[in-house]
Amino acid sequence: MVVLEMKMNTNALVISIVCIACFLIVAFSLNTVFLEKVDQLALTWAESIRAEPVTALMHGFAFLGATKTVFVLTGAVLIILLVARASNKELAFTAVTMAATGLVNMLVKEWIERERPAQYMLVELTSYSFPSGHSMGAMSFYTVLTFLIWKRMNKRRHRIAFVVFASFMILIMGFSRLYLGVHYLSDVIGGYFLSGSLVFFLFWLFQPRKLNG
Repeated sequence: MVVLEMKMNTNALVISIVCIACFLIVAFSLNTVFLEKVDQLALTWAESIRAEPVTALMHGFAFLGATKTVFVLTGAVLIILLVARASNKELAFTAVTMAATGLVNMLVKEWIERERPAQYMLVELTSYSFPSGHSMGAMSFYTVLTFLIWKRMNKRRHRIAFVVFASFMILIMGFSRLYLGVHYLSDVIGGYFLSGSLVFFLFWLFQPRKLNG
């Protein structure tokens, strides 16, 4: 068990480093011709598949990924953890990760100062575009939830089912931002990488260490 925990800790740190490296590559490539073309193609495609029922559904996912909604959902998870007498580290990991996600997103947006794709927007927003806050929030929330639930599920099929659900929610949240024309594809991908780095680093940080001697 100790060996397994140490391996998980090492893997989490490696994933965090890989994610932040990928984020930096995206961030410093925003003004390249290649990425601009990819972003343009993605938005043009998303605009071409718009249909009223789908648009309403995407607005629903946008509501689920809004800051206030994620705040309420995080609060609900913390209450459940308290009732279930979860460890202090699990409580701290959940609270710190979600708070850090919002703060880091705000700081990076102010640093990059990327304007939104105004000509495609179905929703009027004035904040900066990179990285996507909805994508970061979804990645952090559902990854944290997966960490918390994984150890509490004994059956493999239940674990797989939840991972599939969490992955769907993360991906659909990113897609909804592209569909609604409020983000470039690189905003979404950058958000995933930045949030992934943050979550896995904090997971590594909050795990118990085996002390020498």
